[in-house]
Amino acid sequence: MDGSLYRALVFLFMLPGLAQADSVNAEWVSTTRALTMGNVGIASSDDPTTAAFYNPAGLARAKKASFEVFNPQIDFGFGNFSLSKSAVDWGKHASYNAAKEMVKAKPGKASSVGFSLYPNVSSQNFSFGVLGRMHRWSYYRQSDQTWRYQSRYLIVPSLGLSMGIMGGRVRFGAAVRAIQVTETNGIVADTGSTILTNESTGEGLGVGLDAGMLITMPWSSLPSLGLVARNVGDTAFPTRGLVKWGGGQKVNHAKIKMMYDAGVAITPKIGQKDTLTLAVDMRDIQNRSEVRALRHFNVGMEFAFSKKLYLRAGYSQAYWTAGIGLASKQGALDLGSYADELDSVAAGAVEDRKFSLRYTRRF
Repeated sequence: MDGSLYRALVFLFMLPGLAQADSVNAEWVSTTRALTMGNVGIASSDDPTTAAFYNPAGLARAKKASFEVFNPQIDFGFGNFSLSKSAVDWGKHASYNAAKEMVKAKPGKASSVGFSLYPNVSSQNFSFGVLGRMHRWSYYRQSDQTWRYQSRYLIVPSLGLSMGIMGGRVRFGAAVRAIQVTETNGIVADTGSTILTNESTGEGLGVGLDAGMLITMPWSSLPSLGLVARNVGDTAFPTRGLVKWGGGQKVNHAKIKMMYDAGVAITPKIGQKDTLTLAVDMRDIQNRSEVRALRHFNVGMEFAFSKKLYLRAGYSQAYWTAGIGLASKQGALDLGSYADELDSVAAGAVEDRKFSLRYTRRF
């Protein structure tokens, strides 16, 4: 075995596996394209945003430099439609306390919104960008009469580097990030009181590292194997950070533990200009998240017609996903639907079905 390949394998797989991970799908942001393909990307990512957060070794696939100056993504819960009876109700989804009577009136229906922006510059083997992201959901569970809620606010400058050996058939990559996070997770009994979130809010600034490998066989369908060590050595948040969201007293965010992901993909050609991508990802191989086995597997497919029209479908967290994309040299428009599982362990228990839209303008 080549010496550099051996050393890289040792680095990636001999690191100690530590405690439980933050969640089974632990990338800091997911693009509409990936989400509507079943949230796959470990072996199939080739755009700079997906590669930077799913497997930085994929940055080596870039053919030319690009600057994504504007790429907003909106994720909007279908439950918001059934919860909102009037125009006034739509503004309530931005607050737990404002939305709590709406979700109580329809137990199991989630109020959820999300937004992200990741302006970045990239070229082959290099990517730098600054992620801004927020998401929020809440719902009422009738069985134990509790409100359940989560929110996360992120500012994440991210630098990714990659390299290839053996004619580019084996690639390695790493992404280092400064992570400013404010995250709230809570379960509150139905006592009629105001939902207080400070006691369940973690805030902090830390530095995280992901390391990845991508092996592509020199065959017609380009079968690929991707491996990622996420949050290498734990991601800790020793300080409270520079950006404060909301008031009140909060605690330092807990460490996010290291986990391993793997994925396989093939991309056979269909005719002269069309391709089909089929991919399967296994998240959190060691089950640090301790969730049901079904939630560890993501499956997705994408038909690309002349690199202009894309049809996507997949399966993730026990729910279907589907979407469409339009692309040109100047940018892309992706839209579709996916679902998050809001139960912390189960699969197919509490569905938060969402619509996702992402517009990318690049130079």
